[in-house]
Amino acid sequence: MKAHAFDDRAEASAALAALGAVDELVAWDGLESIAVTERSVPQGHELMIRGWALAPSPMGPFEHFVVRAGEVEATVRYGTIRPDVAAAYGSRALGPCGFEATLQTSELGLGEHEIRFEGDGAALAPVRVRVEARSTTYERSSRYRASIERFGDEDHTFARPYSVQRLFMGVVSGRLDDARGERPRLARATIDVRQPIPVQLGVRLSNGSANGFLVCFDSEELTIGPHRFRLTVLSEDGEYGVAADLSFDVVPIVCGGPAQRSPIAAPAQIEWVDRPLVNGPLVVKRGEILHVRGWAIDPIAMDAPGRAYIDFDDGTQFRLMPRQHRPDIAERHGAPKAMFCGLVGSIDTGTLATGRRTGRVFIVDKLEGMWYRTDAEIVIDVG
Repeated sequence: MKAHAFDDRAEASAALAALGAVDELVAWDGLESIAVTERSVPQGHELMIRGWALAPSPMGPFEHFVVRAGEVEATVRYGTIRPDVAAAYGSRALGPCGFEATLQTSELGLGEHEIRFEGDGAALAPVRVRVEARSTTYERSSRYRASIERFGDEDHTFARPYSVQRLFMGVVSGRLDDARGERPRLARATIDVRQPIPVQLGVRLSNGSANGFLVCFDSEELTIGPHRFRLTVLSEDGEYGVAADLSFDVVPIVCGGPAQRSPIAAPAQIEWVDRPLVNGPLVVKRGEILHVRGWAIDPIAMDAPGRAYIDFDDGTQFRLMPRQHRPDIAERHGAPKAMFCGLVGSIDTGTLATGRRTGRVFIVDKLEGMWYRTDAEIVIDVG
């Protein structure tokens, strides 16, 4: 498979070809999804890319995997289990090697774009897509009214004023009412947030009622603070109802109540990726994107964590992606269940306050929602 080099320094030598494939391209605008069969994506849609990738030598999951188009880097979830890949390539591919990436076409602009898939000195063959002007429209109807019954996140339900913890999955449920007393059947629901650049979030799921909806959205795209939003609910007849001029707050992560905070420190380690080892703080220019990797183990279950975060002393928090393959750590700690205790993540220093910043890793277990502090920390001088 022909591949691109991971960085410019590799151009002088033969590029390594990663093992993998892009399985699916889907365009999503919060109201409809479109299979990208002819590599054409409407502007304003999110481009969701699914596939798998393995490092070629030695074969196994990547420690660091990125998807980008030009200067635009996708939001990537790498490390999902792919039984089909393991069946085809044997024990060397038992680790989590699936990926899901999301590119914002609004950041790409109209025209042709090459999407690259790179990691640890190797790459998959690139994919080319064309972003085209969007023409889909929907008709608003005065007969429908959308209302909210629950607003919260995966850990809490908040009464008014509505709130969601940043980095958590927001959850909004409600119903679409018909002025004629009928029960309209729903097709889609979405949330539009103005912050001040409009962001469209959400996917409509069934909540067991013909006129009920459940919208989930990822609050990582939003800044801490108040936001105005509009809820749009589309019926099967192509008309929609709107709940407008609403607001909610994105708040820092609440580390559970006292009963959910363990006094036990979890074993963990965090380090920089592609950065020189330094004795002391890492000096960076504000706005740089830093990549980290490491591991953490639930000290009670001796298992991989369910969630992991870096919490900085200025209140800024970043999510770490768990479920990375680290058999060396599991063996060292005598914890066979912790085979996938690895963590990877990115830090946007543009969101940190200037000066010396210290970030500490904390984790949440898989079952009880217990929070554990760790002694793993990173120190940055943000200029």
